[in-house]
Amino acid sequence: MTGIAAAPGWSATTGLTHATEATAIPQSSTDTPWSRDVIIQARRIADWRLENSARLKDEAAGSTACELTALINATTYLGLADFGTVSGDARFGDAVQVGGRALGWATSDGAGGCQQSANQYDVIRLAWLSAAARVDGSERQERLQPTLDRLNQTLATLDVTGAVPCLERSSCRNDTDLLSIALWAEASRLTGDPRYLAHGDDRYRTAFEPLYDTKTFLFHDQVGAEASAAGAEASALYNGLAYAGLARTIQAIPADNPARLYYVALYREMSRTILARQRDDGHWSAGLRHQDDGPPDMMASALFVYGLAWGLNTQMLSFNEGETAALSGWAALTRSLRADGVLTEANDTGLNPRPGGRNPSPRDAVGVYLMATAQIAERKW
Repeated sequence: MTGIAAAPGWSATTGLTHATEATAIPQSSTDTPWSRDVIIQARRIADWRLENSARLKDEAAGSTACELTALINATTYLGLADFGTVSGDARFGDAVQVGGRALGWATSDGAGGCQQSANQYDVIRLAWLSAAARVDGSERQERLQPTLDRLNQTLATLDVTGAVPCLERSSCRNDTDLLSIALWAEASRLTGDPRYLAHGDDRYRTAFEPLYDTKTFLFHDQVGAEASAAGAEASALYNGLAYAGLARTIQAIPADNPARLYYVALYREMSRTILARQRDDGHWSAGLRHQDDGPPDMMASALFVYGLAWGLNTQMLSFNEGETAALSGWAALTRSLRADGVLTEANDTGLNPRPGGRNPSPRDAVGVYLMATAQIAERKW
């Protein structure tokens, strides 16, 4: 990206740099025997990510490259930021700060052939807003402004009828946009400007409501009712992104805002199916309608654990509803973590995985694993 010097160790492909100086590690902000054990386990994978960030390369190919790169980068930054907060280890927040500044708190201009204006790459900005929420004053504004400029540019392109231009070419319906409603909601929360949430809400309902199957309470990458009637598979990763996006969206919307009720209802409906589709080993399969006994979808499993634990921590789910599933899912993820911090069953199958044909790649699930860790470590139930 022109005008911005990359930090040492920066990789335009992986979108992360190793923090150059390890700061002192204060006591965890969630200091219980349970949280300490969880954090000790998860610190191995966070350390692995920092130590290997300079050499990790994006192996995604074809039309999903930009989307997969954006997803991995965004969830990695979100996971490091969340884990840094709950663990009290400043190195992880420092890594997000270095990476954000290297990109001017914007997005890459060419990683994996992606263009900065690519709609799907905006999901990374959700990580920048998360980083902005952790600071105040001029530093917060520095982290916020590039994202606000981008969102304001989008609002300025709306025509006089209020249509969302990207819907005309279906680019609002890519997988990463299942998280983008949280971007718009968080922008409203941080600025107090209701326009961002109003647009994100309209965009989400227009793009994704038709893809939601009200019989199975799952999202499809085609019209929900038609997909259900045809017996089409429902991607676990697609629904995991939707579920995590709902959690972060609800968290950003004020309790007295009527729009919040819509997302709460979706979250609770989806929870019923997610709980019912969990495998005996604690994981979730790549396909949620026709489950198989093959390798689990690690990214989806971590996203579901994140969403369930968040629901328990916020009392969006009752203890009886989600406690067993959240802990079983967390135990399954932990069993897949090697002593050196590598997830052994993480897969890299593109954004709409189907059972079979998996190509294991440990880096993909690191960010979502750390997101789940932060919620599990904060255990309030």
